[in-house]
Amino acid sequence: MRLVGSLALAQMEGNIENTLTNFLPLIGRHTDSLKSSREETDLQNKLEITPDGHVRIQVDYLGHKTHFYPEHILAMLIKKLRDMAQSNLGDEVRSAVLNVPIFCDEYERGALLEAASLAGLDNVELLNETTAGKCVLTVLFLTLSPTVCIAYAFNTTDSQHEISSDSIVAFVLMGYCSTQVCVCTFRQGQITILATSYNRNLGGRNFDFLIFEYLKKKFDEKYGTVEDDWSILSKYRLLSECRNLKERMSGNSDPLPIHLDYLVENYSLDETMDRRKFEDLSAGLLKQFQTVLEECLDLAKVKGIDSVEMVGGGMRIPALKAIVKDVFKREGRVSLRSENFIVRGCTLKHAMSNACYAMKQLQIVDNTSEHTTPRSTFTAAEMKRIRDLEASLQPNPSYQRVIPRLCAYNRYYNYHNFVYESG
Repeated sequence: MRLVGSLALAQMEGNIENTLTNFLPLIGRHTDSLKSSREETDLQNKLEITPDGHVRIQVDYLGHKTHFYPEHILAMLIKKLRDMAQSNLGDEVRSAVLNVPIFCDEYERGALLEAASLAGLDNVELLNETTAGKCVLTVLFLTLSPTVCIAYAFNTTDSQHEISSDSIVAFVLMGYCSTQVCVCTFRQGQITILATSYNRNLGGRNFDFLIFEYLKKKFDEKYGTVEDDWSILSKYRLLSECRNLKERMSGNSDPLPIHLDYLVENYSLDETMDRRKFEDLSAGLLKQFQTVLEECLDLAKVKGIDSVEMVGGGMRIPALKAIVKDVFKREGRVSLRSENFIVRGCTLKHAMSNACYAMKQLQIVDNTSEHTTPRSTFTAAEMKRIRDLEASLQPNPSYQRVIPRLCAYNRYYNYHNFVYESG
């Protein structure tokens, strides 16, 4: 059985080693390019390195160890989105627009195209390039690009807050893995990208792991536990609570409790943390964030910023908002919905390029990004092997749905035994 999206997330705690998350940063990357990032430690799954340097993720399928390339996993996700689009549109979807982060190189872009091909899409464009066709599926990754500017331009118009002539706007996006910054000008019917900067290894997860490492260290010191005592499930439970604690501290400066029963063996976690302690721990990350903003502002060579838009879940942290105000001398605003602003921007860009729609036209001038030609990461033989593997995958007839009462009874001992009991 293959679960995708919220259904997969709902059963993750009971089947953590076979649930794949946060694999997008692995797309198109070899082991050498991962050494400076934390991708290898962020996954709960085991990784295998192929002789040519590719990364594969190991799962247990029908009782056998099976290895998947991240591009294959992404293809499964795109195929699910494609099926949803076809169901809603009532027509076949063969085209797609994939928006990618500004820092993706030619191999990462090539890998995205290969994943789309594996998903059955044969007419694919990257970034804000659109494809002609009756049905276009928009598959998007958290990124900062002209699509954000387009979404903002139409958003301000819809809200009856027209952009004044020659407005200079800064966009600051912090997603789960990366931070991207852009400064652009809005003139009558034209958007000009003045400067961009990024840190592909600074995102919301870095703050999660800071809290995680702090609480784990205190737990080990209190109970004398060591690294080998921590199971994958224990780490996942603690990290999930750290994310929740980070969000709560964004709205409350008082000390907040964090409690987890039977976190490791029979020991429970019972600690508190306040915003001041969190900001002290985050001093290094906050400095990195400030550096990205200052770099973009220096490259833009403007006298001042008229407006600052903050996008992404990571921007909820008050300390980040304070840095935005300090660097740009403006309060950051949140007028774009983090959940769909990129989808909206890409959809509007496609509509502007399609004669079938009567849309206000915006000219995009982006002199900051060099043209990057996507390059293949797999040979034709490797692509065929991936397609053959996908074709051979069948639903698991022995899949056992987790019975909540049974799991609660034996939750902290042999929890995983009840997920695929006869698989």
